[in-house]
Amino acid sequence: MSDQNLDQLRATARQLVERINSDSSFKEKVEKDPKGTLVAEGLPENAVGEFLHEANLTDVAGYSADLTISITACLLSCLISL
Repeated sequence: MSDQNLDQLRATARQLVERINSDSSFKEKVEKDPKGTLVAEGLPENAVGEFLHEANLTDVAGYSADLTISITACLLSCLISL
């Protein structure tokens, strides 16, 4: 993944976290259909599990608190703290 793509992914994830924290109806959508909602908002499908973990939303439909996903190049584990 190029640095530009990684920066874009981080920006998308930051925007989604902000929206989840400020829009309760969007947060409910994410909790009911995390994959469908987040992918529709521009998050790659293979990053949904890590995003939910980093955003502390691991107890949502289809995902559990012990979910572990290994994604190379620090895709999402770095983005929330930036």
